[in-house]
Amino acid sequence: MPFSPSSNKASNVKMVVQCEECLKWRVCYAARVLKQDQKQQLELELDTLSYSCGAYFQDIDTGGDDDSVFNHIYVNDKLTCDMPIEAAYFVTFSDPLCFYCGSEHNLEANDGQDPLCDICKASGKQPHSKNTRAFVPR
Repeated sequence: MPFSPSSNKASNVKMVVQCEECLKWRVCYAARVLKQDQKQQLELELDTLSYSCGAYFQDIDTGGDDDSVFNHIYVNDKLTCDMPIEAAYFVTFSDPLCFYCGSEHNLEANDGQDPLCDICKASGKQPHSKNTRAFVPR
């Protein structure tokens, strides 16, 4: 990825792709806000795409199409199936998911913590503190 993944770059796309192996949602990033036709193209492409954690969109054969949406969209290719949901997901999207496994069921979330499902809690995983940045006015 030619930039650091952040919630700002995630909000330029506001889409996720699901890994077929671990079923975790991975955030799509872009350096600039997508145009409406690019969003529509991405939605169509993601519906037919077989994605796995660690994959790199730029490896997709676009048939030499320089305008392909995959020339502008990135996922964090350093993520593996063993890694939790990205913090950028919780900033960009309001749908609650377990921080560790991505489950939507039996979630517990306290103030200042990302959601944690009953299964992850029972396995000994601790609630993850949300990444909050202090704003210091000048």
